[in-house]
Amino acid sequence: MKKLFSVCIVFFSLLCIPSYAAGPETILLIPFTNTGDQDCSWIGTGIRENIQRALRENNAVRIISSADIRIARRYTGLFDDTPLKGNQIQSVSSALKADKAVITRYRSSAGKIHIEMEIIRCSDWTTSKIMTIDDLSENIFSIQEALKNGLLSDAPFEYTPPKPVYVTVKRKKKKYTYKKENPYLLPYEWYARGLSLQEKKPAAALDYLIRTLRYDPEHVGALCAAADIAHNKQDIIDGALGYLLRADRISVRYGESGTLRYADLMIRIADIYEHKKDLTRAQIYISRAHEVWNKHKKTRPGEYAEFLSEIAVLYLHNGYKNTAIDYFSSAQQVMEEYSLQDSFRYGWLMKQTAELYEDCGRPEIVEPYYVQAYNSFSRHGLTTMEDYADCEYRLGQLYASRNEKVKAEAMLRDAQRIYANNWLYAKAKKAQKEADDIFTPVKPVKTKSFWTD
Repeated sequence: MKKLFSVCIVFFSLLCIPSYAAGPETILLIPFTNTGDQDCSWIGTGIRENIQRALRENNAVRIISSADIRIARRYTGLFDDTPLKGNQIQSVSSALKADKAVITRYRSSAGKIHIEMEIIRCSDWTTSKIMTIDDLSENIFSIQEALKNGLLSDAPFEYTPPKPVYVTVKRKKKKYTYKKENPYLLPYEWYARGLSLQEKKPAAALDYLIRTLRYDPEHVGALCAAADIAHNKQDIIDGALGYLLRADRISVRYGESGTLRYADLMIRIADIYEHKKDLTRAQIYISRAHEVWNKHKKTRPGEYAEFLSEIAVLYLHNGYKNTAIDYFSSAQQVMEEYSLQDSFRYGWLMKQTAELYEDCGRPEIVEPYYVQAYNSFSRHGLTTMEDYADCEYRLGQLYASRNEKVKAEAMLRDAQRIYANNWLYAKAKKAQKEADDIFTPVKPVKTKSFWTD
């Protein structure tokens, strides 16, 4: 059961790869690099998360999420968690079809922070803008607002540190003047520390997030992050659901039920109910997300196609294969209507549709889907991954069934090589055997005759 669940997680994660050839400008915001005190790593995580969240509703841009970057790393052969550098950034940017890549370095010490953000045009890989900030760490809210606005504007960047606010208090006929502090600095740090520890130290991360919620019980970001840890790291499904339902009530109370952030929340809740095998409740939250996306499908067609694919996977996990095919087909129509075929995301969609048709007992119509998937992966240089080998393997089998022996053997041999390079030895052995059998003459079976002299 655990193995099946892990396979489903990987399968669902692949849906998150963006593929935008049209619509909003796509920005790859690389995780910030801390070149100073490592205890300050939370600063970059917090600023980046808040910029992403603030721009979620902006129809002019689309910030690629951290989850998308992790999936793209695997697709381009980068399996470790080391920071992206040089050609690696270009490979991931190309795979994600990003318009701009943003590389940020910072260091912080003695209450001060230095940040340098470089914006690169992915079309010719030239620097279009560099933003530099030197300020006090306590002005982090002003810093992230300036960086966010700088991402949206092509104008030269200028940053003016905010002036401190002083408060005068009279006590026993004496006046005392002191600098007013922002009461949200400490919960901001707790939240950011929680996010930065989410992958490597989930228990410590959850502790910081709970501190944040004690200070601000309506912090939707902290609730969602705590739900992710409870669901994915601790397998506490009911606890994760509790956090998300609280976030739902808070979002509705503050009038955010029409935002894309709310649609994302609805899909998270639907995913939890799907995991609990309660498809009836999952469909309720899917419908709420659909209501939001119906308002944005023309301005964000790529993301809308992703949303339809996510729903397809939810139904697929529950055995509703024909319904899953309908949603995959709708996603395909959206991508083709808005000319989004030039992406390996489209190739993945074609491959999954072909496999679903085979599972539904319709193998006679799958070849065009495998061909489109194969061509899409080839165009993007993704010829070392298992998905590409799967396409070659099935096409090799189809060619062999039509007695096209040369083409069949070439496909199967290459699939065997890729499987072996990815340590998929069982698949490699199977592909090798089928390739060997293509030109091996069938030996006649010797039988004893009853009519002997």
